[in-house]
Amino acid sequence: MHMKKTLIPRAILFLTSVLVFGQNKPDIPDGEVIRYKTLLGRRGEEVEYSSQSIYRITEENQEYYLLKSRSPGQSTETKISIDSFIPIAMNKTVYGERSDINTSISLLTEPYLSPDEIALIDTNDMANVLRAYPFDTPRDMTLIFLGQGGNEMNDMSFRIIFRGEETISLNNREYKAWKLELKAELDGAMAFFASMIPKTYLWFSREDSRHLLKMTGSRGPGAENAITLEMISYTR
Repeated sequence: MHMKKTLIPRAILFLTSVLVFGQNKPDIPDGEVIRYKTLLGRRGEEVEYSSQSIYRITEENQEYYLLKSRSPGQSTETKISIDSFIPIAMNKTVYGERSDINTSISLLTEPYLSPDEIALIDTNDMANVLRAYPFDTPRDMTLIFLGQGGNEMNDMSFRIIFRGEETISLNNREYKAWKLELKAELDGAMAFFASMIPKTYLWFSREDSRHLLKMTGSRGPGAENAITLEMISYTR
């Protein structure tokens, strides 16, 4: 089964997009490879392994990061503008018992963003797009999902909140990290459910590459849907 979507963003203003992260872009090396493990359930009863690799590519005189990620349930390829750090195309295959489903999304032009907005096509983009968060001058920012729509999104928004600096331990090694929180904000009839949405926290390395070290959150309500993602290895 194959589904293809082509999205037209709400406005066109390339220079504004560049200025959002102009002074805060991370130094991501060509050929970077990161492996992760995800603990499922409150006590980590199940474990899934995933990996991602990033390459620098040039198309029509524009430079992009090509992000390839793979986990037991899906594989994705995402193209992120090096200048603006906005994802502009994604191809995702979700593996199913009866059939695999492929979704392709491409932006016809880069969207207009205010200085306090961060754009994603899919949740798979988040860990890498947030590497360009302005950690040196932190502020609350709004997360814009370009690849999702529908009336249910009209009453929902997401905020990125800076929670300071921490030292975390992974694989018997300590890492200096920045901590961010992803917080859902609901309006109207959806506001009743705000307290039911688990908080998501992300820890990013304070090295120049600013890669994701750890994330905690949930795939849905209930303790059995709790997840903790942790980096296993990093090579560049």
